[in-house]
Amino acid sequence: MSRPKIKVSKLLEKSRDSALLAVEIYNKPRATFRSSGYIVLMSIAWASLLHAVFEKKAIAYFYKKNKVRYQMIDGERRAWDLAESVKKYFTDSNSPERKNIEFFIRLRNKIEHRFIPELDNDIFGECQAMLINYENTITKEFGDNFAVNENLVFALQFSKILHPKQHDIIKAKQGKEYKEVKKFINNYRGALKREVIDSMSYNFRVYLIPKVGNHKNSSDFSLEFIKYDPANPTESEKYQKLLIGIKEKQVPVEGLKAGAVAKAVYAQLKDKMPINWKFNPSSHHVRCWKYFKIRPETGSKTPENTKQEYCFYDKTFGQYGFTQKWLDFLVQELQDKEKYKKIMATK
Repeated sequence: MSRPKIKVSKLLEKSRDSALLAVEIYNKPRATFRSSGYIVLMSIAWASLLHAVFEKKAIAYFYKKNKVRYQMIDGERRAWDLAESVKKYFTDSNSPERKNIEFFIRLRNKIEHRFIPELDNDIFGECQAMLINYENTITKEFGDNFAVNENLVFALQFSKILHPKQHDIIKAKQGKEYKEVKKFINNYRGALKREVIDSMSYNFRVYLIPKVGNHKNSSDFSLEFIKYDPANPTESEKYQKLLIGIKEKQVPVEGLKAGAVAKAVYAQLKDKMPINWKFNPSSHHVRCWKYFKIRPETGSKTPENTKQEYCFYDKTFGQYGFTQKWLDFLVQELQDKEKYKKIMATK
């Protein structure tokens, strides 16, 4: 590939330096603003990279004042910001790569004036995907000579277990501002299409499994990324079987609150039940989850022990959520008059 012209080279240098600084900050053990610093620097890296692409392709990446004139700032044409650049480069609005960057643009605006040191565990997958997508894009557009992966290593981990007491300390530090940002993260993920949320280009999810080397070649590298194609049925089945043996007991945090379940059940059954029939969350719905034992009693020391197809426990907010499958199940079961009587007799 031919040598890029001077402006493209400067943009690429700025982009690569920003990406490397982002990773350096993220991997520093004592970094307090880990996620915040990473997001800001990777946003700069992406913006500079896309500007370099536009510059190479002779695309005018500047905002216009009208059909003839450009918007100016301090005597310079105003370049597209990251949001606009992403739209122009990733033209498919449902591209996992685009959704990943747009997630961080909105998150960056959310956390700009907040101190949230413990956001790292919530968005690690998106952070890793953002970096891998960056690496893929820069090498696709400018060749392998501009890759940055040769300078990167996998961050060492102190422990695989977070002690329960640490969870309590983290929650105490995070408070209301963390919950607001966490709510945004949950809502953003919940609005994505299934093919996007499942894509490794949106959220890079991994399990660390001990690697046993039976001969010299298999022990050369302590850590290897296995190329996995989720669209390949054979590979998908193979890795799903592997995950069954190691997957932790957890489910997505998006779901229905008790009030929403009760409202939906009432709407679907009101014409099939006696006149003045009611179904409220604090009484009727409580009897239902108790009868079918889909979650522990209030005050349980193990609140996460739920029937996950119907219910899950959100540690962040200390509350339960319910699935669409639970809603559908209730609508079907409550139409059985004898069973309905037994359910409502539950204390």
